[in-house]
Amino acid sequence: MEPETVAALWGFGGTFVGAGVTLTATAMTLSRQAKEARKAKVEDQARAAGERALGHLYDLRRHLTEAGAPSVPQEHQPWKKIARGHIDAARMAVKLMPGADDLHERVEETLQMGEYLMAIPNGVRQHQAQNLKASATETINIISASMRADPLPNRSNLVRAYQCQLVQDARERAEEPSEITPS
Repeated sequence: MEPETVAALWGFGGTFVGAGVTLTATAMTLSRQAKEARKAKVEDQARAAGERALGHLYDLRRHLTEAGAPSVPQEHQPWKKIARGHIDAARMAVKLMPGADDLHERVEETLQMGEYLMAIPNGVRQHQAQNLKASATETINIISASMRADPLPNRSNLVRAYQCQLVQDARERAEEPSEITPS
């Protein structure tokens, strides 16, 4: 083979290798950009869901401030129904926050605590509202810490007392005699 032919073949081969490297690099870059775009979209959705949850919890606190007052405005008379609506809306918004199982668990715990405290029979409305407001504040602190990427705060004394009460309630239910009569 003549040197000109060999040089042309090497040049032609180099062109294919260069094109292959360029195409591979382009495909890798596009793939990385797509992953980063998906990650950014998930983070944006999580932030938006967190902001919605916080909005509902702030509305709940504002409602409870008015509902816990001795004289409740007419529009806040069904305060428990309105409070449950805010709790449910916050709960659903938090569930839309992806990849935060510990956050979901802690928020659910504090929201259930608020519902439990609100459902105490013959409870004084002002005390029920104050307890639910404390539960909402705890939930706000948990969601805010998560959105800042801070560690979740420790459980408050109120949450620990609620957990103890649940254990005590479970024991009392277990000790109750069964209403089923043996046949």
